Amino acid sequence: FVIGTPDGTVRTAAACTDFCGSITWHPNSDFFTWTDREALWLFNLSGTQPHVLLENQTDDPASTQVYQGISWAQNGRLFLLWQQAWEGGTRVVLDVPTSRIIPVPVSFVYADPFPTEVSWMRDDRMLIARSTIGGSSRSASLELWRVDVDAGQLILEESTQPDGAFSIAGSVH
Repeated sequence: FVIGTPDGTVRTAAACTDFCGSITWHPNSDFFTWTDREALWLFNLSGTQPHVLLENQTDDPASTQVYQGISWAQNGRLFLLWQQAWEGGTRVVLDVPTSRIIPVPVSFVYADPFPTEVSWMRDDRMLIARSTIGGSSRSASLELWRVDVDAGQLILEESTQPDGAFSIAGSVH
């Protein structure tokens, strides 16, 4: 449901099927998304019906693919998503006008104590914090990536890997 303020009018956005959640507001506040068993949905507040951004595949555990919104870039065109499988998931960027899915390199997360963290910067680049734990060694890196929409890929612009055995959590630009 959508509730208008300050008048309190209530209207139905859509009926959700099963695991409804992951509501994410667009930067201009005219749109929001959510996920259910069927799809990743986009609702325009000036409209009456939701629009399917991406269909989910949930019929077979081996090929499960569920998209959940994480955050929008400031440009309102690029949308960071979880692309979840039966176990674990990876991050992808959806170029909304073209429906092109651009994978975030090496972003799979399962049960990692310090998962790869991905966040948008104000200039629509991505800040990626990675921690690597292998046996008794640890390392971490911070990376800046730019989305090349025309090529359908992320381009690494800068990376730093400080000396020392540590992990990164809660990176913020």
